[in-house]
Order: sequence, then C-alpha cells, then structure tokens
Amino acid sequence: MPLHAQEVVNDSIYNMLEFTMNEVVVSAETVSREGDRFVMRMTDPSLTLNKDAAELLRLAPGVWVDDRGVSVNGTAGTKVYVNEREVHLNGKALTDYLRNFRSSDILRVEVIPQVGAEFSADSQGGIVKITLRRQLKGGLSGNLQLSTSQGKYISAYNPTGTINARSGKWSFNTLASGQLMEKGKDDMGSTRQYHTPGEESFEAFIQSDKQLRTGMVQAGIVFDPDMRNSFGLEGSYSYQSDRTPSQAEALLHENGMEIHTTGNYRMHETTRNRSLTFNYVHQLDTIGSTLKFIVDYTDKNNQGDNSYQALYNLANIGQKDSLYRSEASSTYKIFTADFSISKKLRGKWRFDAGAKYTHNQMNDNVDYEGQWQGQWLPLPLYSYDMNYAERIAALYAIVSNNFGPLNMTVGLRGEHTHTQGQGREVRKDYTDFFPNLNLTYAFDPLQLMLLTMQYSRSIERPNFNYLNPNRIQFDEYSYSVGNPTLRPTYINKLSLTAVWHYRYILSIGGNLHKDLVRERTQTDATNPSVTYVMPQNNHRENHWFAMLSFPVKFSKRWTMNGYFLGVRQDIIGSKGESTSGHWLYFINQHMSYRFNHDWYLELIYSGQSRLYSANAGIKSLHTVSLNAKKQLLGKRLTLSLEIYNLTNAKTRFFTHTESFSTHIEERAYGSSRYAKLGIQYNFSAGKDFKQRSVESGQDEEKKRLNQVNQYEQ
Repeated sequence: MPLHAQEVVNDSIYNMLEFTMNEVVVSAETVSREGDRFVMRMTDPSLTLNKDAAELLRLAPGVWVDDRGVSVNGTAGTKVYVNEREVHLNGKALTDYLRNFRSSDILRVEVIPQVGAEFSADSQGGIVKITLRRQLKGGLSGNLQLSTSQGKYISAYNPTGTINARSGKWSFNTLASGQLMEKGKDDMGSTRQYHTPGEESFEAFIQSDKQLRTGMVQAGIVFDPDMRNSFGLEGSYSYQSDRTPSQAEALLHENGMEIHTTGNYRMHETTRNRSLTFNYVHQLDTIGSTLKFIVDYTDKNNQGDNSYQALYNLANIGQKDSLYRSEASSTYKIFTADFSISKKLRGKWRFDAGAKYTHNQMNDNVDYEGQWQGQWLPLPLYSYDMNYAERIAALYAIVSNNFGPLNMTVGLRGEHTHTQGQGREVRKDYTDFFPNLNLTYAFDPLQLMLLTMQYSRSIERPNFNYLNPNRIQFDEYSYSVGNPTLRPTYINKLSLTAVWHYRYILSIGGNLHKDLVRERTQTDATNPSVTYVMPQNNHRENHWFAMLSFPVKFSKRWTMNGYFLGVRQDIIGSKGESTSGHWLYFINQHMSYRFNHDWYLELIYSGQSRLYSANAGIKSLHTVSLNAKKQLLGKRLTLSLEIYNLTNAKTRFFTHTESFSTHIEERAYGSSRYAKLGIQYNFSAGKDFKQRSVESGQDEEKKRLNQVNQYEQ
C-alpha cells in the first residue's frame, strides 16, 4: 500500500534521537502510547543488536512470549502481523516463525491490547503488529543466518535467509528457513496422591526423543502501477516431518493388585501447509483514504502413521501384551474475502467500514487396529471420522475524531456464524454484535501524561478438536473426548491506562468471561484408574489485572526494562456454585550492559506464579538466561551466544480429580538448559526504500488448525 505522507513524517520524527519543540528538548522514547496501542520504536541501540522478533516482543508492554505462543496482558490467542500481513500460526510454531526476523530489520512494534471493530470478533487476545525498516530501491538486500542449539536434551540447527529487492514498480520479498533437529529429548515423570489412605499408588515415567525436519519458503510480489494503486500476491509452502519414538513405564497398586506396564511408541507425522494471498489497495485521495480488497486461501494436510506396543505384568497372574496401530489423515481448508474502506472526512473525522466472509472446512479421520492372535482387527472405540464446516459473515463500522486533547473512537461489528459437523449432530446458528470504545486524553501539549479508557466485547469459538465427540487415546491410563455441546465464550474487556513521560505505564482492567472453555480432568466411571480430559464451559471466569512497565536507565551503558503483571482469577464453574479465586503474577526483567558500540551483554529473568485451568494447572516457573553479542565488519556480521535457563528449572504440572491428584515433572528440549550459538551476515546494495509486503485478510481462523491447550492467564 502506498505510504501516507503523514506516516512517513511520523516515522522520521521518531527515528531521531532528539527533537526540539518550543525550546524544550524531548528525547524520543522507546515505548509510547498512541490512541489504542503502545508503539515501541528501535531508538535504543541495544534493541537492534541481533535480537529476533520473539526476543524483541518480550520487551514490549504487556506482551508474554513462550512456546505456548504470544499473549497480551495475560490473555492468550494474540494475533501477530508482519507488515500488515497476519501470521497464521499459533503456539510454538508462531514463536519459531518470529525467530526468522531480526530486530535490526524492524522499525517498530505496535501492541493493541483491545482490538477495534475492523478486526474479527474472535481477536480476544489483542494484536501485535511488526513493521519492517526501509530496505532498498533499485537493488537488493537481505541476511543469512545460521544458529545451533546444543544441550543435554537438544541438538538442532536452524538456517534462515531473506532477500528483498525492488526494480521500478515491482517489489519482491522472499524468506526461506529450516530446522534440523537431531535430538529433542523429553523426560516426564508423574505420580498420584490418593485422597483416601490405603495401599493405592501410581507412578509413571516417559522418555521420548524427537527428530524433526522442517522447511518453509515464502515469496511475495507487489506491483505499483501508479501512486494510487497497488496489487500484491504472496504464497508460502511449508513441510514438516516429525518422528518421535518414546518409551513408557508405569507401576499401579490398586485394589490389592500390582500392574507393571512397559510400552514402546512409534510416532511419525508429516504436515504440509500451503497458502496464497491476493490484495488490491486503492488510494482514494492524498490525505490517507483507502479502499482494500483481500482474498486468502489456505489448505493444510496432516498424515500420521503410529504404532504402540504395551506389555503388562500382573502379580501372580502373568504377562499380557497389547499391540495396536493407527493411521490418521487431516485436511483443513480456509477461504476468506475481505473488503474495507477508510475515509477521512471534514475536520478530524474519520470513517471506516468493511465486510468479510470466512469459510472453514475440516475433515479429520483416524483408524485404529489391534492385533489379536496374529491378525489386525478394527478398534471402533478408538477410531473416528470428524468433519466440520463453518461460515462467518461480518459487517463493521468505525467513527473517530479528535476533540482537542481528547481522542475518541467508536466501533460496532456484527457477525453471523453457521457451524455444522458430524452429519447434523453439531449444528449452530447465531448472530452477535461486538461494540468497542476508545477514549484517550492528553493532559499537556507534549503528551507527557496520557489517560486511556477502553471497552470491547469479543468471542472465542470452540476449536474443532474440542467439538469432536470421539475418544482419542493417549496411553493405557488416559484419553480425551470432545464435547459437541460446547458454547462459544463471550468476553467483555475493560481497561484504564496511564502513561507518564512516555515510558512509565500503568494499566488496570478486567477480562470478564461467560462460558469460558476449560479442559477438565475426570476419572473414567467404568475404570477408576483411568483418567480422561473433556472440555467444558465455566459459567463465569473473571480476570482482574494490573500491568506495570518501568524502564530504568542507570547509565548510558546500563539499562533495565521491567514488566510486572498481577492477575486476580475468579471462577464460577457452574451456575449457583461458589466463587473460587487465585492470585497470579508474571515478571519479566531485561538488563542490558553495553561495553562499547558493538559488544553487549544481557541478563533476562522471567517468572510466573502457579497457573490454573479448571482442575489442572502449571506450577510456578522461574528462568534466568544470559546473552552475549558482538558485531564485526562494520556491523554486517553479528555473533551471538545465549545460555537459556541457567538454573535448569523444571516444568511442573498438576491435576485434581475426585479420587486422587496427579503431579508431573518434565524436562524438555525447548525448556531445559541449552546453549545457542548464532552467526548472521547482512548485505545490501542500492538506495533505501520501504519493503513492500502483501496484506492478508484471514484472522483467527488459521490459529484453530493446530490449537493447543493454553492456560489463559
């Protein structure tokens, strides 16, 4: 999309280290509040020293990044955009993708805690937007990077390369990345604590070693025939092969019987993902009015070939074996069409409106077979065939204006959803309206003190796996089953944010949930030694939060960015039940020391309290990491060394049922201590220009392809 003149001016101002206004010198701050969002600009040299985008987001106000994905102010499901194009990934896949972008290529990061009506109503986790720096005109630029992670539990290699070019009216951008993981170990041990005294006991231990091969290619082209029109086309293809053999051992004492179980699993899954985006952008005038049309198509295919062999030793009875295998196939198809118009009116009024249509299609089937007397026989209890189709039609309108020091934005979005699956077993039709309001007041002309009040309503639809009524076996003592009667979750969000001297931020508010979906662990009525997980709607769940961001500059070389989030979690499981409450906290401290212009040392502390989700949760976790970075060859070459999780802290989980509590400790390749060594080389030739990219219109839909259980803080 052609840049607006005002946007160019704004970016130029904030790229200056200092500017003078009315004889008052104001230093440009790294983080500022603008309307409905926080904006982080790369004015701090330590931010631009070979960090990846995932590392950079950890410095943004209210943003939390880990292998469960990205969250804002403790709310999961955050969407991430790069140059206005949404990244259609979630969980660890999203975090891995963000590591492909270097902070030296990033101009600014925008954090939108509560989204407006222009975004899909299921954007309950907020928005993070990454804008890349100016690149080339009439030339090309890019970077090559190779990193390796080595430790007791991991041995992996990650090559990445980008090339961006512009010739006349044509812009080109490409990204290629891969991962070769030779070792990805995971050790998990679990024990049960029974509520009634007796001889009952249970302990289990699982070891796995993942071998992973991934590759991704993304390419885009933008054609600007004149200053008012732009056409863009972008495609991507990714492939993943995952082999994870594992061994399990369990010892159960129950009802006077001892059962010793050993098992060997073989899992092999391949995933192929293709997407294509086309957009047309027309500049209606010279003051920023635009018309956009965006079409997206994505299809994903997953194939699985798995086998499992278990051997039971029953005291005084003898041995019994169990051998079964499964073949799985999943296909997802998503189509979206998005039309929008933004018009600047007389004075400071602005009007935005748009329409969007989304079609989601999913087919998922798994066939299990068990061996009996040398023959393979179908296991219908474990096999399933699941299919769903979902259609969402949406309209929205937004009005905004500045009344002196007061900025106001009011929006309304309407969505109609039709879902059908499992024949006609699941059929839902509903229409909803989602209002939002943003008021920002500046107490002085320099905006040294800002106060922002926000309200929005959003929805979280159950992912398709949660609706699946079939039984999915994990092992001999646990399985999951879906719930086709799940209702969507509705969230009312309120917040009040104060910003002082551009850098100190205090935000308080609440996320008020109705029918929040939580996974609940229960015991099997037919076999009390077996547990299963079923998603259910909590009647009410309210999260009241306070977020504080406070950067500190001890000297020119020594700085610290502090972030603290406190949450009060109030839960009513069923209507009429009493309220149970929990206090939660999240801390992120980033300390940087610059020895000279090209040599940095960083110390990072991340801590979180015990987290709760229904009758399960994650115990407190604290990690300390150390980074050292050095630039060479006129800052074209960067060497980096990271030691992650210096204390090698474990991840611990828990679940509670009527009969017993389960406690789990895990050391995994992605969270245990490891060293990461990286080398990056940047190259360029030509004149500066702003890298063009293709906007995408698909929002939350693709996140539901691989949606995993996340503890929404």
